[in-house]
Amino acid sequence: MAERGSVARETFEQVQGLVADGTSLKAAFGKLASTTGRSAGTIQAAYYRHARKVGAVNERLGRPAKTAQPAARGGGATSRRRGRPARAAVATPAAGDLARRLAEAASTLQSLSAEVSQLERDAAAWRDVKRLMSN
Repeated sequence: MAERGSVARETFEQVQGLVADGTSLKAAFGKLASTTGRSAGTIQAAYYRHARKVGAVNERLGRPAKTAQPAARGGGATSRRRGRPARAAVATPAAGDLARRLAEAASTLQSLSAEVSQLERDAAAWRDVKRLMSN
């Protein structure tokens, strides 16, 4: 399996090699896409991801960072989220439910342990019976 980040690094190096030979970035993305079978957008994303990591390009331009404000509640326009929808939250058991389940598991283990001990005593008794009968 490839080392984490190695594809982006290799893509960056290959694009840089093409650009050093006089190819434009757009043409380099297209050429590398046709030789690797990946889309030009995938090549471009990997290139810029690594370029930002090594400081070869400026960070993304975008909206200025907001100061911390409480999130808006309700169905108004201010509560709408841009981009991908958030993942559905995975239901986790409450702490009390978890404690109850652990207590049940401990109780079950104690019962099974007692049953195994009884079976071992029964087996020893049957071995004694077998020994007595064989004499």
